[in-house]
Amino acid sequence: MPKPKNVFKEPPGLVETGDPYQKPILEMTNREILAEVSDILGKPVGVPTDKIGWIAAAPEDYVAEGEVDASKLEALYDHGPLVDDYIVTLSLTSLRNRAPDLFVLIRDQKPGDKVLEFGCGPSTHGIACAQAGCDVHLFDVSTKMLTFAGERYHRRGLSMTVWDTAEALPDGFFDTILCTDVLEHVPDPLGTLETFKRVLKPGGNIHLHVSQAVNLVKGHLPRTIRLWKGPGQRFMKDHFDKITDHNYRKRADGKS
Repeated sequence: MPKPKNVFKEPPGLVETGDPYQKPILEMTNREILAEVSDILGKPVGVPTDKIGWIAAAPEDYVAEGEVDASKLEALYDHGPLVDDYIVTLSLTSLRNRAPDLFVLIRDQKPGDKVLEFGCGPSTHGIACAQAGCDVHLFDVSTKMLTFAGERYHRRGLSMTVWDTAEALPDGFFDTILCTDVLEHVPDPLGTLETFKRVLKPGGNIHLHVSQAVNLVKGHLPRTIRLWKGPGQRFMKDHFDKITDHNYRKRADGKS
């Protein structure tokens, strides 16, 4: 049996500094990240060793008779018993354990580009864009995640804009959307894809990585993943050009 992947492994050569908030966030060490998370949450934290990525102790926490209760699922991301461990996991894995083309797109951002991090969580990637001079905007259903992310921006002297609802996002406004390992958690993925099409500028880019492994304790919804594999993929083909495995560009010709 192959050895499980170490999702928390950091590359060699990273160096801790006296003030980690002045360095690029993607160059922080795991220990620096853990110190930051511990300080913001107000309690000691460590690298998770079990229930990695879990948001629910059991599917029954938000699923009844096969139906997802969206309000209960959202509540788990705000004050569920596993949410602090979930924040620790995301804060570490978002540094490096993501698709390589996400980091290519982040590096390609220019000062002033309007970037939406949709389902931002701890907003590691939004912070990386803000450090490059981008105009960063955040959306997440979890107030706790947004509060946590906001403190991370504050510590770095960075600004960002938070949107309360996806419906309020302005039409044709964003140059880039980052949505990595989020869509599988969304009960209405097709509505979310319509939102992306609406708010992205023609010719704008989106990084869209969707886990296709159903796992209810991690919030990976089976119906959502089925919809992504079928009509979701067709929607993307109709409205976007695929640039890399997970990076797409909205067509400028207005095809619909």
